[in-house]
Amino acid sequence: MHDWRPICFTLVVDDFGMKYVRKEHAEHLVSVIKENYEVTEDWEGKKYLELAFDWDYQEKKVHLTMPDYIPEALKRFKRKKPNKWQASPHVHIIPNYGAKQQFAKAKCDEPGLGKDKKKNIQQVLGTFLYYARAVNLTMLVTLSAIT
Repeated sequence: MHDWRPICFTLVVDDFGMKYVRKEHAEHLVSVIKENYEVTEDWEGKKYLELAFDWDYQEKKVHLTMPDYIPEALKRFKRKKPNKWQASPHVHIIPNYGAKQQFAKAKCDEPGLGKDKKKNIQQVLGTFLYYARAVNLTMLVTLSAIT
């Protein structure tokens, strides 16, 4: 955040995002950066950190998407799109109505994974955790269960 100009910005690796009150302040910052770095500009703010922004100024909302993220992740981990669509991102445990107590399912007694499989699962979870935190929070329950 600047001391007296109404402007603040973020820099993540090579993506630079800025919030400003008047364009002249933003242009000043861009001109200073251009003195030492090569810069491409997107004054409509359509993309940042692989996120696509759809600004709705009338309703004062912004819609976030990552259009290519899931297909690219599936390709990276050599997975095909499932044939059967599933509405819930997590297995639903049916409650036992009328029971005085609801018990959690017993822990699984299956043997642990080897180092290679464990590393692969960690990579998949990390990839989808980024997407879940940025765009689709409903995936967090499933990712936590897998973890």
